[in-house]
Amino acid sequence: MTDTTVPARLRAIVAMIDGILEQTHGQAFDHIAGNFLYERAVERVIELIDEAAAGLPEVLGARYPADELQPVLTLANALLDNDYRIETYEMWRLLTQHFPALRTVVLPILADFDFEI
Repeated sequence: MTDTTVPARLRAIVAMIDGILEQTHGQAFDHIAGNFLYERAVERVIELIDEAAAGLPEVLGARYPADELQPVLTLANALLDNDYRIETYEMWRLLTQHFPALRTVVLPILADFDFEI
């Protein structure tokens, strides 16, 4: 990531979420389950969100709770072990719950940072 400002990091997180949600929109659980490309894509999105989120909790502090970011960061740490592979149900929960919730939390924070003087 070349631009390390808080808004750039937040925009990168939103872009990753939007990209994976767009690619998986309308897909049934059975279609995504066991699909190598979807699984690796979700894993990579988690890794990229983790990279973009580096340092954000300290910068955002108590002003913005990081509760929605925690499930993604926890999975990112597990994926760094390289022995861990995301389970299908975890992936489905990320796509249907965690990513949309994280996006909903990041957008107002981004708006705050984009309009600060």
